[in-house]
Amino acid sequence: MTFFCRLLVQAVVVAIAASAGSSCVDAIRDLIGAPDSPAPLGGDAPTDLPTPELPELPDSDAAQPCTEAADCLSLDDCCTRGFCYQGTCQLTWLPDCCTQQGSCAVSAPFYSAYCDTPCGEGSCVKSLVLPESCEAEPAYRFDPAVASLTDLIVTDPAPDDTVSWQLSTRRGLEGRRSLYAGDVRCPTYHTGPLDAACEPTPSAIASPVELAFSTQPFTLAADRPSVLRVWLWLDLEDTQRAGGLTNAFDGLEIGVRRTAASYTRTVWSTREAPVEQGAWVPVIVDLSQDAGVEVTLWFIFSTLDGLDNHHEGVYVGSIEVLTPCVGDRTCPLDSVCVRGLRVPVAGTGDDLCVQSSDPPGEPCQPCESVDECVTVDACDTAACAQGRCLTVRELTPECCTPDERWPEPPSFESVQGEGWIYDPPISESTSGQWHRSQQRAFDGAWSLRFGVPGEVVTALPGQSGEQLVWSPPFTVPDDQPVLRFALWLATEWDAAPSASNPLGLDRLSLRVGLPGASTPPAEIWGSELLGGTTQGAWVAVEVSLALFAGLEVTLGVHFSTADEAVNDSEGAYLDSVSVVRRCPACDPDDPGCDEGRLR
Repeated sequence: MTFFCRLLVQAVVVAIAASAGSSCVDAIRDLIGAPDSPAPLGGDAPTDLPTPELPELPDSDAAQPCTEAADCLSLDDCCTRGFCYQGTCQLTWLPDCCTQQGSCAVSAPFYSAYCDTPCGEGSCVKSLVLPESCEAEPAYRFDPAVASLTDLIVTDPAPDDTVSWQLSTRRGLEGRRSLYAGDVRCPTYHTGPLDAACEPTPSAIASPVELAFSTQPFTLAADRPSVLRVWLWLDLEDTQRAGGLTNAFDGLEIGVRRTAASYTRTVWSTREAPVEQGAWVPVIVDLSQDAGVEVTLWFIFSTLDGLDNHHEGVYVGSIEVLTPCVGDRTCPLDSVCVRGLRVPVAGTGDDLCVQSSDPPGEPCQPCESVDECVTVDACDTAACAQGRCLTVRELTPECCTPDERWPEPPSFESVQGEGWIYDPPISESTSGQWHRSQQRAFDGAWSLRFGVPGEVVTALPGQSGEQLVWSPPFTVPDDQPVLRFALWLATEWDAAPSASNPLGLDRLSLRVGLPGASTPPAEIWGSELLGGTTQGAWVAVEVSLALFAGLEVTLGVHFSTADEAVNDSEGAYLDSVSVVRRCPACDPDDPGCDEGRLR
């Protein structure tokens, strides 16, 4: 799509939103069961409200004919606007509009309102009527640090790409886990191909992102106001475009759906209320219009197009539905680690205090001396500075430990336990496949080999061979994670090693997958990096797993001859496999240094 086309799309989106009040992601709302237009407010909420001061309607017997909106301008008044509908002028009221300064009436319970600047939409500014005491327990809470995705109803119209809602440790409130809308491997919501450094490949084509989730149903308090409080971390497409047009593309919307009435309304959107990007920010939204009603919350992240989507995306740190009280308008005095933030309540002119760590979202531990600062790693150095603990991690040979995470004994000396998956399954055929072998070993007597069992060839004459084996799940270390293994590789490339292998002949590759995910695995290494052969020797291979730090993953080892020719080489052997935190090199002259040994 050209830049001109994108501006045209944006203009259409803005015009539709302005004229009909509809969301630009109605199609996604349909996916979560939301109808096109809301039903009138009702349910169990109180209805004995004062009537707004409004001009009288014209006599229906004297209805004014019209052919266009300009014919109805005579109906325009302080809080009314005329419009033409089916040849007759109709009257509509501006929402929350007031005609004179002072107290004014509003169309929902639990509000008081004041008219400061009369005659305009929203001129009757609402404030919440809060009780003196607060209810202790939230009506709803989703904490990604302890919850799972099964606690939500997730909708993904494109499940085959790698961008989805998922639980992530990349960012989180006070160092905990969060709910993330983005790629399963890389910090981006770009849906096109990515290289090993998480950068889009040249000329990559990407699709629009449309991701939604909704909560389980819950009932709002019937006798007091309720608000939604959600913590967000956003990195989205730039909010301004050439010519000063406001961005209406990438955005997050939040809505409420009544269970019984089956209608949904949008209560907040980044497209209309942008927030600071690149930092944790609290958002508070008024939910009092649905008091006493069973509802669900839904969140929709959409981009409308596939352009300029190489940004980190959306993180949700927590979701809570609270019943605030009078005291929540006042922030207590800040402490070393905690400060109060006055946050506007979307949908009102009110604000409430939110207490958070300082800076927001970052972990903080107060202290009077360094003795109160606990370290969890031998490479951590603690200090007590200005009343708070500071920790610096520096990996050195003296403090670093490998932090072994491989789920099985590294040298295949014992039979592989549960959790190993072979694709296709191991069979009794004589074709090449992965199996434990005693023909060669780097450490001990056994290794993992691809070839014909009991033979010294990769595949029998006239046959090809291909198989993928997956390890049991394991958690990648948080610091400097690497995969290490010993490799012995004899292929048809022995005669002429080459870094180019476009046909994938006699190719060994490594892949990383996420357990239970429907997204494809990521390839992290290929044997062409060694020229396709180790020339009859064991070599050490080390592959960074930094992109998967802290994640639970499985390792896939794939070998394919790709054809039926020249498959008389011995094949591939893996041994001494480990997943560790990579420690700095030690001094080779140090008697305790084992850098010379292949690990």
